[in-house]
Amino acid sequence: MIAIVGNGLAAISLAKSFLENKIDFHLYDDCNKNNASSISSGIVNPVSGRNFVVNPYYDVFLEAALNFYRIEDQPYIEPIKVYRKLAHDFQAAHLSENTFDNQRFIRFKTKDIIEILGCYQIRVNPFIEAIKQTINQRVITLKIEDFWQSIQISPHTTIQIGDYRYDKVIFAEGIAVLNNPYFKDLLYNANRGEILLLEDKGQNLDHVYHHGKFICPYEAKIWLGSSFDKVSATTKVKTKENYDLLVQHIDQLFLNNSPPKEHIIGHFGAFRTTTWDRMPIIGSHLSDKRLWVFNGFGAKGTSMIPYFTSQLTQALISDKPIDSYASIERCYIKLGKITKPPKFKKRN
Repeated sequence: MIAIVGNGLAAISLAKSFLENKIDFHLYDDCNKNNASSISSGIVNPVSGRNFVVNPYYDVFLEAALNFYRIEDQPYIEPIKVYRKLAHDFQAAHLSENTFDNQRFIRFKTKDIIEILGCYQIRVNPFIEAIKQTINQRVITLKIEDFWQSIQISPHTTIQIGDYRYDKVIFAEGIAVLNNPYFKDLLYNANRGEILLLEDKGQNLDHVYHHGKFICPYEAKIWLGSSFDKVSATTKVKTKENYDLLVQHIDQLFLNNSPPKEHIIGHFGAFRTTTWDRMPIIGSHLSDKRLWVFNGFGAKGTSMIPYFTSQLTQALISDKPIDSYASIERCYIKLGKITKPPKFKKRN
């Protein structure tokens, strides 16, 4: 029996995979209503950053996502057009270089607007709710502070949480990892993201448009965001400064079809968990192999989580290793807690 801790996309995805692979589990819903998944745009995009860097793992991530975001015959992932306005002439010059990746994923619409190809959008909240309904009998609601009071971890035995005993506990609790006594010293960082939701009053938005910030359709509304602030997780989750900044982008993003400010439904914020190399940290604790972590997906969680959910599931079933670029071992090496194995040269 395995305990999963969390209530965002990472935890729910593990629950879906365990159910499909007949792994017995409980999901401990930690009641965090401000998790990053709750306000995720759900965009899966091969290109990111000012330099339009193509994710080298995008093909494998996308293949996993297309298969994963489906419940029976109901898909929760759909193709979406993504347009991005170039901010400077040097960006156009950079993109005009005849590279393989640019040919695959980038197409000029005008001299200063590109279309990014191969993009998708996941309906994150409906997907999470559908999985929760499927696993309803396996969900235990327990606030995170009550969880830590209930758990008993003794050596050489199963782990007890309340009335249940578990062989392993997997922490997929998002930003709460920073207070996790077993994994808080890993190299996770807090990143605050804030968004606006607006009514769609005749805009009929059916694509993504990126110009500084970006807009996209979102559950019959319009999503506008996001800020990206490297701050302490103890700071406010929403700020007036970022609200004002997002409001200033409305006219810039909607051009001639800009909704009035009174169409703003709400201002929302959440903390993402990020890492120094923008890859998740996944694996078991250095000194207690019963404790696992599945965290650090940042703003790219919707694209990466399906692939690494499969990896973690196979690690549990058949002891297959997690890819080195996402394994917890790289973190322990960086912290100096384990030594990097030497590379041996082949003899001639």
